[in-house]
Amino acid sequence: MFYRNFTFTSEQFRKYSDDYLTPNGRVCTWEFCYLFFQEKFDLFKNNKATEEDWIRAELELGSYLATYGMYRGSGDLMDFNRTIYKPVIQELFKVAKNKKLQAYQSNIEPDAIIELVDAISNGFKNVKIEEKYIKPTKILTTKILMGVFACLPAFDSLLSKALVQFKKNEPQYSLIELLNTDLKKGPPTWSHFAREEGVINFFDKLRPTFKTSKKDFLYPLMRTIDLYFWFWGMDLLKQEKANKQNCLTSEILKILGDGGEYSAQSLANKLNMNRKGKISAQGIASSLKIIQYETGRVISTQKKGRKLWQIHSVAPDNL
Repeated sequence: MFYRNFTFTSEQFRKYSDDYLTPNGRVCTWEFCYLFFQEKFDLFKNNKATEEDWIRAELELGSYLATYGMYRGSGDLMDFNRTIYKPVIQELFKVAKNKKLQAYQSNIEPDAIIELVDAISNGFKNVKIEEKYIKPTKILTTKILMGVFACLPAFDSLLSKALVQFKKNEPQYSLIELLNTDLKKGPPTWSHFAREEGVINFFDKLRPTFKTSKKDFLYPLMRTIDLYFWFWGMDLLKQEKANKQNCLTSEILKILGDGGEYSAQSLANKLNMNRKGKISAQGIASSLKIIQYETGRVISTQKKGRKLWQIHSVAPDNL
């Protein structure tokens, strides 16, 4: 039933897994975070964690979030240190205790996930610098849930991009069509999705083994689903960039085809005359270098301190 939607193939998934799931790579930071919280699950749930456990918990969660981009740009986390995570973790494990969650639990019920989402928001309310609070976005919230419980895929831009492709041609109100990334409405749809026999059969065959643990066991199903859409989104993004580069290459070569010499700035000026999204001279210069390296169809010369570009007079086959 679902296989026609999985157009990102298992072979593609395994290729990305081989490239990205390496013991010393940033993607495997999730393993350290998840395994720590699962191994210490009962201690945190029963409020028996030591001070050393708490420090380690703050560091593991912070390191994982940092490697997955949560400290990038103007995010609120940049202004705080590791201690902000303790009240969040405390709130999460209060829910874990109330809902009788277990370590390594494979599929957490939707109502419990909703409470975990609220717990993160409540935990961050207990942290502030002067009047500045952290307002957890859906990306930060779902990244934390993936790092601690692996109960929900991270609702980031790559998953959203892949989800659009995944839902193509799907009937309205079907299980796949209902999948979404709203923090209130989304969790039940992903939980139901992960319980479907066809989905389980597909992803069970893809589950990677932990690379950073001496124990030989497989990733949780939801983490595998998370990675599948993350890799798929990454692949789609690469295709989009390649298509844009190919279009830009054609436009540049068309202008250079008049036999003239152009600087990167003059090419940018010509290209931007009829464009909504403007291209910088620096972007044009980078594209020219790519064309020169990959095809040999353009060359540059220095004239009066300016780098000028033109079509190479020798055909690429004769280079």
